[in-house]
Parts: sequence; C-alpha cells; structure tokens
Amino acid sequence: MISRSQEEYEIFTKIDQERYIEEGRDERIKEIINYMMHDNPHKAQTINPANINYRLLQDWEVPDWIKTKPEDPNKFIQEFGMGKRLRK
Repeated sequence: MISRSQEEYEIFTKIDQERYIEEGRDERIKEIINYMMHDNPHKAQTINPANINYRLLQDWEVPDWIKTKPEDPNKFIQEFGMGKRLRK
C-alpha cells in the first residue's frame, strides 16, 4: 500500500514473505484452524485463513485467571491497584 513503484511493491512483498517464514505464519494459522475445528466444526469451515490475524493472542490462549472475575473485587484492587500510577 505504501509502495511508490512496482519495484518497491516487490521489495515489500518479499519482506512480508520473509517475515511470514520467520514467524511460522502457516503453522500458526493451522494451529488456530485446528482449534476452531475442534471447538466448532461448522464455524471453522467458514473461516478464511487470509482473514486470521495469527499474531494476536487467541481466546483459547488467554489464561483462566484473566477470564474469571475475582471473588472479592476489593481484595483484587488492594493487591493490584486501580491501574493508575500513584502521584506524589
């Protein structure tokens, strides 16, 4: 999209392809699709692999302690704070 000529387009395409290989893009997409097929086979069949952002953390990879609400929110706030930096 940012190329100014056909030569730049080819260079950027080559850079993208090298990054995909280094990051294991194809294997990661297969892993995501396999999980989707196990979880919901009908949904997995409608997924276009080109639309999968393989660099993002998937829902099934998020740790349980992040997904669950704390039993006592006040204890959670005391332990981790409100998310704001303390001002002096």
